[in-house]
Amino acid sequence: MDINISFHLPISPSVLALSVVFLVNLLLAWRVWRSNSKHPVNIFFALTILMAGLWTFGLLIEAFYIGATNVSGFLRFIHFAPIPAVFFFYLFTYYFPYKTYKLAKGQVIALLFFTALVSVIVVMPGLMIAPEVPRVNTLRPYYDYSLYIIFVFYFIVIAILAFCNLFFKYRKSVGIWRHRLRQVIIATSVAFVGGSICNLLIPFFLNRYILNGYLAPIFTIFTAFYIWYTIFWKPNQPERG
Repeated sequence: MDINISFHLPISPSVLALSVVFLVNLLLAWRVWRSNSKHPVNIFFALTILMAGLWTFGLLIEAFYIGATNVSGFLRFIHFAPIPAVFFFYLFTYYFPYKTYKLAKGQVIALLFFTALVSVIVVMPGLMIAPEVPRVNTLRPYYDYSLYIIFVFYFIVIAILAFCNLFFKYRKSVGIWRHRLRQVIIATSVAFVGGSICNLLIPFFLNRYILNGYLAPIFTIFTAFYIWYTIFWKPNQPERG
């Protein structure tokens, strides 16, 4: 078994881009949490952005390491980060900007159970991802495709439920909250749709990642700048005329 912790220094445009994405996500998570550190809306959205940042950080660090065991470990971490990200995003949409229903105890237990189950499937070596993976840009034969489908299914279902929350509230809301919901839908849908297509669906059908999986985190840059501009910066600018 390869247990050497060795790395190389691939200073490339993709590494520099991932570094920028990681820092921007950290700054946005901090800004969202700081604006109201005790409100569940801010807490869960900040955690969502933080998990996106950690996912990007995993891709960034994975690019530096070599060795089949090391690569496998970082791949498991990279696939784990989207699980709490979509979980926290669902909770954010449950509270933002107000609750329209109450989760039953059984629903909460089911949500936690399946989140934990998928996390174990992804994190444990030898389940979804082989304990040793050479540095190649393919899924087969190092991924268990049946478990990969479960992972993708969980992510897409929770994301759909989250966006259903947002669209339902958007239809029922008026005034400032309708405007805010529209901004959040635009900002987050780009990251979720773009990331899902590039890092979940296309790799499954093509048996390879686009640009080694570096493309998907770039979509979170749009989310970060759109939210920063429309929610934090623009409202504080003096009106002209």
